[in-house]
Amino acid sequence: MTSMDERPDEADDFHRQAAAAAPRPENTEILSPEKTLRVLQELRVHQIELEMQNEELRRAQVELDATRARYFDLYDLAPVGYCTISAQGLALEANLAAAGLLGVSRTALVGQPISRFILKEDQDSYYLHRKRLFETGERQTWELRMAKKDGTIFWVHLALGASQGADGAPVFRVVMSDITERKHAEERQRHLEAQLQQAQKMESLGSLAGGVAHDMNNVLGAILGLASANLEIQPADGSAHRAFDTISKAAIRGGELVKGLLSFARQSPAEDQILDVNAILREEVRLLERTTLSKVRLKMDLAADIRPISGDVSALTHAFMNLCVNAVDAMPDTGTLTFRTLNVDKDWIEVQVEDMGSGMAKDVLEKAMDPFFTTKGHGRGTGLGLSIVYSTVKAHHGQMEIQSEPGQGTRVTMRFPACEPVPQVTEPRIEHRSESSPRTLKVLVVDDDDLIQSSMQAVLEILGNVVALAPSGEEGLAKLEAGFEADVVILDMNMPGLGGAGTLPRLRALRPTLPVLLATGRVDRNVLDLVAAHPGVTLLSKPFSMKDLKKHLEALG
Repeated sequence: MTSMDERPDEADDFHRQAAAAAPRPENTEILSPEKTLRVLQELRVHQIELEMQNEELRRAQVELDATRARYFDLYDLAPVGYCTISAQGLALEANLAAAGLLGVSRTALVGQPISRFILKEDQDSYYLHRKRLFETGERQTWELRMAKKDGTIFWVHLALGASQGADGAPVFRVVMSDITERKHAEERQRHLEAQLQQAQKMESLGSLAGGVAHDMNNVLGAILGLASANLEIQPADGSAHRAFDTISKAAIRGGELVKGLLSFARQSPAEDQILDVNAILREEVRLLERTTLSKVRLKMDLAADIRPISGDVSALTHAFMNLCVNAVDAMPDTGTLTFRTLNVDKDWIEVQVEDMGSGMAKDVLEKAMDPFFTTKGHGRGTGLGLSIVYSTVKAHHGQMEIQSEPGQGTRVTMRFPACEPVPQVTEPRIEHRSESSPRTLKVLVVDDDDLIQSSMQAVLEILGNVVALAPSGEEGLAKLEAGFEADVVILDMNMPGLGGAGTLPRLRALRPTLPVLLATGRVDRNVLDLVAAHPGVTLLSKPFSMKDLKKHLEALG
């Protein structure tokens, strides 16, 4: 199109004609063609500016719509829940994540009080933080438990902030993050830390128990030795005989307690054999059938193909018996005691001992494996039962778990590493010759404890033997080197200096065939290896009576 500037003559004609034809009101100014042209040009400029502004507004609206769409996409697809609630606590709007966390649709959530989904025990916490937000205006963050519509409970981290709605009314902006997995991980961590602390405590107490047991064995050994010696020489119907009998029984009972301490302190099985736990449990059941007076029903659910384990039959038998005693005590009237075994996988087996007894409250269960903790009456328990079981299982590289509730009974689960069966070779039994009239022996007693020295000398002399004493391994070796012709050496295992373990190799090098009775109250792997490495060495378990000592001496031939 050609503009008016390009054809001025035609424009002038147009304007003249228009001006002549148009009615002219009074006082109306007649514009000249030049002025009219300027007005039209200005109008055109304004029109172009308006069109440009409209285009900018259109583009801005498009960008705003795109931004709003992106915002709502992010709002709905966010991994955390966003929710706006009124001052009264009603949900005004929510994203899909918030609705999904609560197990409802978004439309069903709107209008609902958010407190409806908060666990009853945690609602006080919710209202307290809302109150703080009202009073201080500061953003509140904390953790609480919520429940989905179907009742599933989960943990959330909640953030609460104050804002204003479109109408200017106060509203709360809520951010909800599901932290259930983190809470479970923290609980598992706390459980593992508690197990570690328990293991460390048991290890420390085990070391302490081992030391106490050694000293107690010496004390009880002196008492039992002299009491049993006097028991042999006192008239059977006399008061002295009865007194020494009581002393002997008390010493033996104390020795059993010390054995319990040593079992608790043991860090590894004393004897390592391939074992069938089913056979051990069947033997336990046969014993219980003769002792529980039929008040407890015994049930066995044993896997026929149970894999063998490597361990100490004596220690495991003792542990299982402790569990049985506790279970029977928990069922004073009647009940069922169940023994169960199963293969967990190719690497582990599981042994369960379950009763229908009184069970344990949570606070009791937490202390159940602590040494000397017992709920039994005075004189009815030492509190070592479960701690011995625990240390025995740990010594076998196993795991132990106790499940119990008041009135619901108790289940003790023990897991042991399985192993491949190995054919067992039965060693021929060696019969020791016993003299009808024992000969007089020259006995060298090597022990650092004064009580043991004096009591052993008295007992050995009552048996008609000649006694020489040495308070250490070094002095015992010196006596032999000086020419003392001993028939037998009674060597204590635990002494300062060389000790039994250091003295024995030197003694054997000095006198290769001299019989040795290795006296110890703690039979562990080290002691057994020492005996196996040196022929002519026999174990003499502390505390021992005169009858025990006499039997060992007679077996020397």
